[in-house]
Parts: sequence; structure tokens; C-alpha cells
Amino acid sequence: MRTNRRMALLVATALFGAAFYAVGQEQSGDAHKLSPSEVKSLIKSASSPEDHLKLAEYFKQEAAEEAAVAKFHEEMAEIYEPTPVPSKFKPPSVAEMKGHCREFARNARKASATATKMAADHERLAELMRIAPPSGVTRSR
Repeated sequence: MRTNRRMALLVATALFGAAFYAVGQEQSGDAHKLSPSEVKSLIKSASSPEDHLKLAEYFKQEAAEEAAVAKFHEEMAEIYEPTPVPSKFKPPSVAEMKGHCREFARNARKASATATKMAADHERLAELMRIAPPSGVTRSR
């Protein structure tokens, strides 16, 4: 039984690492991931289509990361098996553990969808600014 638990932990760790490695590889191309302080600053000062496109890219990256987290937790939910525990303890049930994983996955999918919407909104702002720049701002090409 200990071997099964160790194997499950090893598989879960490997899946988690692989998910974040894949997301990191996708991001390592041309796109620099903005830091939290850069995002806050850019939100406060965004005045050009390019600024909004940078924010759109940031939110696309966030969406991809949250999607990877959701996938990881969905896979973990499938791994859980009953683990023997000394009888003096009341262990959480496998259903409870799977439920926790599924809740994490649901929340991550929701965060991914929200980030995707924010990216689309910033792309739309960039498009609108190109069509009709705010007064005092020159048109970008």
C-alpha cells in the first residue's frame, strides 16, 4: 500500500512539473511575462494600442497557466485511491479528496475564462484606439 501511495505522489508531482514546464515553454518565445508591478503600472498608464496589446498578452499567458492548473487538478482527482490510515484516525474519503481536486480545477477553469475575456477586452481597446485615438494621442500604425 505504501508503494501505491508513493507511486501516486510521484505521478502527481511529475504531472504538475510537466504542466508548468509546458506553459513555460510556450511563454519563452518572444513574449516577456509582465511582473505584477508592471501589470499594475501598465493598467494605470495604458494610453496606446501597444499598451493594451501587452496587457492582452499578459492575460493570455495567465489563461494558459490557469488552464494547465485545471488540467493538473483534474488528473490528480483521477489518481486518488484509498490510503490505509490507523483506525484511531478518521481519514477524509477518496470522494472528498477527489472533490477538492475538482473544485480546484473548476476555479482554475473559471480564472482561465476570465483571463481570456480580459485579453479579448484589451485587444478590443487596442483596436478601438487605432480607429479613433483619444484626443492628444497620435494614431499608431
